[in-house]
Amino acid sequence: MEYTIEQLSHLEENKIDLICALLNTSYDQITSEYLIYRDKNFRNYLINNLKNQHEYIYTVTNSGDNKLIGFAQIKQFDCTVFLNNIIVIK
Repeated sequence: MEYTIEQLSHLEENKIDLICALLNTSYDQITSEYLIYRDKNFRNYLINNLKNQHEYIYTVTNSGDNKLIGFAQIKQFDCTVFLNNIIVIK
């Protein structure tokens, strides 16, 4: 499988919706009810954070059908880089 890795912009709302859906289905029901991803404002939180120059999301898409197969969220604090999320569909 060939894939493409791209940095996500806060303007790419369709991919942001796909990422939110992926986060909501990546954990079992009991665990996920306690996670921030279930909050109805998480999408707006994510968009606002992407406007920040210290937070990045990289998406991985299947080159054949352009379907999202994963992503990684990275935050930078001073000299530290924090990997907040990494999810890949098998």
